[in-house]
Amino acid sequence: MRSSRIIWLIVLIPIFLGLLIPGCSDKTFTSTTTAIPQDANPTVFIPLEQGLRVSYVVLEPESQHFDIEVTDPVNIAGNPGFTIRKTDRNTDEIQLSYRYQKDNAIFESGSTSSPGERILESPFLVGNSWDRFDLTTTTNTIIDDFVDEEFEVNDGDEVDPGDSHKIKPGDDYTTMSIVGVESVESLSGNSFGNCLKVEWQTGESTYNYFWYAAGIGLVKFEQNYNSLAASSDHTIGVITDYQTVKY
Repeated sequence: MRSSRIIWLIVLIPIFLGLLIPGCSDKTFTSTTTAIPQDANPTVFIPLEQGLRVSYVVLEPESQHFDIEVTDPVNIAGNPGFTIRKTDRNTDEIQLSYRYQKDNAIFESGSTSSPGERILESPFLVGNSWDRFDLTTTTNTIIDDFVDEEFEVNDGDEVDPGDSHKIKPGDDYTTMSIVGVESVESLSGNSFGNCLKVEWQTGESTYNYFWYAAGIGLVKFEQNYNSLAASSDHTIGVITDYQTVKY
């Protein structure tokens, strides 16, 4: 009899736990530990799924909270894509940008009339690099989605976030590269494995870094890191939670 009770406990405990977990499943973190194929669809790392919402907290230089959500379908310079809505949870300010997939890359634009910039491209191999802009065009518009302060762009011109800035293909600092595959932990301690670490050198000694997790997208970012400065005036943000909202 005692052995039969033990067997029943072994069977019932997983069932009981299974009943508890679905109640918070829309915000449950999942750990990505399986390696992603080198030629996987780029939407694996930057999902374009309407309703996907990822929340972030900026740790440095000051605490900020905002959400990034994939919303309405839209045509971006002749390419089908989606509107990306950034909402500042402290001020309720909303900023819009646009993303679409073209071939083996994800593009982001500040305007539906501009092809924008290539923010991720396969193959997903350390050392792979790409030009952010389509070399067949003469000018493109760059945007800044995350830093709420003035920043310098290539030739030293200062522009406000959200403003358009024309840049010609071949200008300095237009290359992005995959520089690593790392694990990232959220503030709650949840771990995301096999995250792509993407580097964008923005100046002589300054860099932006972006970490992408499969199925979720951006889970961490570091901007304005100065490799020569003793203390860098940079911005660091990490994911707090994510969910898919059904419209």
